[in-house]
Amino acid sequence: LAGWSLVIYAEQGSLIKRISSSSTHQEMIDFQAHWQGNDQYNQLVDIGRYRILFAATDSAGNQSTSEVWVSLE
Repeated sequence: LAGWSLVIYAEQGSLIKRISSSSTHQEMIDFQAHWQGNDQYNQLVDIGRYRILFAATDSAGNQSTSEVWVSLE
């Protein structure tokens, strides 16, 4: 695995938070993340919808992505 990223965007598209890793020298990753509703400055974000995008890239440069929407109430 060449690297991965987990990026959280506000509904209108602005970047909220990014978590990433460079080369892990693993074939698979076992990763869990618990987002507490804070941004990259550790400030709580507003109630609303957020898009979470996960991307992983292998050593050949192939990328796979997964996306989910969550709501904070």
